[in-house]
Amino acid sequence: MIITCPSTELIQTLRTTLYQDIAALMPEPLSGASEILAHRRLQEVAEHSPILLVWFAQPWWSEAIASTLIHCARIHLYARILDDALDENLPIHRLLILRAQSLFWASVGELAKQHHCHWQESTRLIHETIKAVEKNDAQSLPDTWGLKNHHLLLIPLFLSGDQANWQQSKTALSDLIWLLQTGDEWQQGLLNSNNIKHNVLKEVERIMTAQTPAILLQGGWNRAAERALWECEQLLTVLSNH
Repeated sequence: MIITCPSTELIQTLRTTLYQDIAALMPEPLSGASEILAHRRLQEVAEHSPILLVWFAQPWWSEAIASTLIHCARIHLYARILDDALDENLPIHRLLILRAQSLFWASVGELAKQHHCHWQESTRLIHETIKAVEKNDAQSLPDTWGLKNHHLLLIPLFLSGDQANWQQSKTALSDLIWLLQTGDEWQQGLLNSNNIKHNVLKEVERIMTAQTPAILLQGGWNRAAERALWECEQLLTVLSNH
């Protein structure tokens, strides 16, 4: 049975938790432009990522999933800290990696206890994420944009409880991540070269041909399906205007 997630309450729980974690990592007062910018980047995660995290959990909503989502949200926060450190490598970013270790390992440990039967597959997901980040750092290319955020797939992996269902849905969920990340890359001006535009267009066409929005809808990811279709339309509009 597919149950629509009462998203407002769950989103607020995740948002509040992340804001509290950030306050502990970066207590006031902040000093200097780099600290202020790093703090703002983390607050963007707290403000915007809970909606996406809840979308991934929609087919299995119950009060029991809150703990899993909180720990996955903290891993996502850590991924932003690590990404900023790789990109900027300023003292504040190195300090944040150090400070975040206890939070990160506590969440990893709790997820390992709660979902130990999925740990081998989750390790493969993290390996995919790391390899894609490494490749993207060398050269930003569309084929890495979804993979470098595959840690988000921990949520449906842990909650599905059905390996066959997880494997069937993985590609469609990965497509959604790619669409969201490509939208971000476009806003950052990274869809300027003809080669990248061509590759993005081919990928959008593949996603539409594979009926990714329909697959997400059938699996119970109603909000995700709507967003996937919207992102496809936006990217096609942008690409057709260039």
